Amino acid sequence: RRPILSGLAFRCRPAEIVVVVGPTGAGKSTLLRMAAALERPSGGEIRLDRALLENWDPDQLGRYIGYLPQDVELLAGTVAEAISGFEENVRDEDIIAAATLAGAHDMIQALPGGYQTQIGSDGNRLSGGQRQRIGLARAFFGNRKLILLDEPNANLDPDGEAALCAAILSAKARGATFLIVTHRPRLLTIADYVLLLRDGMQ
Repeated sequence: RRPILSGLAFRCRPAEIVVVVGPTGAGKSTLLRMAAALERPSGGEIRLDRALLENWDPDQLGRYIGYLPQDVELLAGTVAEAISGFEENVRDEDIIAAATLAGAHDMIQALPGGYQTQIGSDGNRLSGGQRQRIGLARAFFGNRKLILLDEPNANLDPDGEAALCAAILSAKARGATFLIVTHRPRLLTIADYVLLLRDGMQ
């Protein structure tokens, strides 16, 4: 993938949902990775609250941005630790609130150890759908202000998509801004704006 999206200029405003669409290879996932400060553009700039993204302290930035990649990566530990990102001194109710918002609470409760279930290396004791739900809860954890979701509904049935839309709207009502990549039309129904990418361009 190219590290630059040439010709792209747009602004996400507070508490808005921007859905990004386009053909495979258009740069959608790269855009989210750059917004999450995981890749740097070879030209242009990315700003958060008017400050250049590279000028933010990484630890501080992590408290504001939630990110769900296409391929969810989880470290070995418990479900609760995976959701909280291994933060110290977290409250159980905050973990449960994030899981509930992501529609994952009932699924987690059905696991052998509930929130204390060991998920194994890279979450290999979980199904793909379970990893995605826990990854979504991790993105919501801590009342993040900018939430980046890459194909969050890829493994969801219609009921799951409806629950996801409700979760996104609930987080938006609390002030969260969303940048969401999807190939499926359901999320377009809740978008404030739709961004079409082709060959890394708007």
